[in-house]
Amino acid sequence: MFHSGSHRLGLRFILLSALIAGSYFSNAQCDSTAGKTTCLIRDTEGHVVEKRMYRKGDRHGYWRYFNSEGQILRAVKYRRGQRRMTFIYNEKERIIRTINRRGRIRERNDCDCGK
Repeated sequence: MFHSGSHRLGLRFILLSALIAGSYFSNAQCDSTAGKTTCLIRDTEGHVVEKRMYRKGDRHGYWRYFNSEGQILRAVKYRRGQRRMTFIYNEKERIIRTINRRGRIRERNDCDCGK
């Protein structure tokens, strides 16, 4: 099911979560220019809150964002530095919303269908 009116809501959620998450990130020391690199960003208590991947200095692969309890909040897929897809998760760590590279939002059912 596509919701054209929820486009702004989804983007606001992403921006808000980035602002909130950014308030407790510690500084990351990561050389993103060397081949394939994975960077872990930790909060002040040492919990991993971001996992970033680079290839030749460009964002590449899945970037994952976690809360302080280790639950995944969202993942963003990059290819050659360009965002391809964003996945938003619920508290059960199931994908509830996807946003493609053109900004189109797709809401997903949170059911245990077929499991």
